[in-house]
Amino acid sequence: MASGRPDAYHPLPSELRREAELDRAHAAQVRQRAIHDAELLIARAGDIALQAEEEGRAAAAATVAAARHEAARVLADGMRHADTAIAHAEDVVRAVAGVQQALEDLRRVRAQLSAAIGDLHRVERRP
Repeated sequence: MASGRPDAYHPLPSELRREAELDRAHAAQVRQRAIHDAELLIARAGDIALQAEEEGRAAAAATVAAARHEAARVLADGMRHADTAIAHAEDVVRAVAGVQQALEDLRRVRAQLSAAIGDLHRVERRP
């Protein structure tokens, strides 16, 4: 103490050991807390992944349902168009049958007229 200042404090070896033990204990606590927090984060990430997977499945199911609904609608429209085409074709068949019947009727009337003309010519040729 020549300069009048107290000598610098030098901790005792037992105090240094105690501080080192406290530091180690604190470091172990921090490490355990970090491990626990990491485990919680991993579990949360797993939960989020499962939720995303379930939401993905639900979205896929909704998309499939929408596609099935649209396909059913398109098929129903196709069936309506087919029914309309069949009805028109049946109308055409009936119309053709009607025309054929009218043609047969006209041929019968022509034959009757021809026969009547023949009869008329025979009557005219009779004395």
